[in-house]
Amino acid sequence: MILLHLTNELRKAGSKLTKAAKSELQGQGMVASGNLKNSIHSKVTTSGLEPQTYAKLQLFSLDYGRDAEYGKKPHTPNPGKLAAWAKEIGLPDCAVPLISRRIEEFGTPTPPLTVRWCQDEGSGELHDGGGLAYSNNGRRTKKYGGGFVDVAYKLVRFKVEAHAVKGLAKDIENDIVRKLRQANDRL
Repeated sequence: MILLHLTNELRKAGSKLTKAAKSELQGQGMVASGNLKNSIHSKVTTSGLEPQTYAKLQLFSLDYGRDAEYGKKPHTPNPGKLAAWAKEIGLPDCAVPLISRRIEEFGTPTPPLTVRWCQDEGSGELHDGGGLAYSNNGRRTKKYGGGFVDVAYKLVRFKVEAHAVKGLAKDIENDIVRKLRQANDRL
């Protein structure tokens, strides 16, 4: 069976899932530079053989998307990457060691914390994102329990499944018609 309609419907569903994941990432307050959000995209693959035996919808992002989705145990972050990220979102250099220590102690996302920082660079406060408590839409909390892709999928699940069923039904119908024509031609 050629899965042409299923593949097309999965592409439509992938577009909806991608849009929902980007929106949820933003809604959970997890967009700093925008790099992760801009990297989210979907891809549909099939077996490529005839008859095709499967079609698969996958969502992709930058490597650290997995960490943003599931969190990460306490670890020592890459100092260069952390400094580049801090600079990109406008934090002073002296904030990097404070954030690094929080990640080493709690992992990511970190619990909420506000600390005074950088007295030599002027007064200010560092509002550590506190990823478990901070969320624009209230969904990135331990109580709600969901990363941006998980929540996005829950929000659009029925649309994704409806696209898959519609495409598969059309492919099955076409396959039955094709086989009936082949049988009729043999008579």
